[in-house]
Amino acid sequence: MRLAAFKDDKNKVENGVWEEIADGLMVRVASLDNDAYTKIVLDNVDKIGKAKKNKNTLSAIRDAEKIMCRALASSVLLDWKNLQDDDGNDIGYSEDKAFEILFEHKRFRDAVLEIAKNESLYYAEVKEEQEKN
Repeated sequence: MRLAAFKDDKNKVENGVWEEIADGLMVRVASLDNDAYTKIVLDNVDKIGKAKKNKNTLSAIRDAEKIMCRALASSVLLDWKNLQDDDGNDIGYSEDKAFEILFEHKRFRDAVLEIAKNESLYYAEVKEEQEKN
């Protein structure tokens, strides 16, 4: 196997890839290795550390979740299509709405994180191989 197979496509890492979560719900998700997410996490490492030290308190856990969800909303979950509320109304994408949904809906957050952690989605070779087929 060529080492190039492990090279990232910087555009995919930073600007995301479209993936289907379920039933036509599409999300554009950047890699957790993107520069903006890394900067946010590094800027908040002290706050996250304090929350971890106080892990026995529910408020500390929620504070850490808020930091993570804000970071995901601003730099990882970049867009969506076909997301609807419980009445079937389309929910338009915004960073604030992304934060709200990520914070309140853990299973949705977990699905986004699974995509963001799937390194193979962000490889440069995947695109090249798909174009050959």
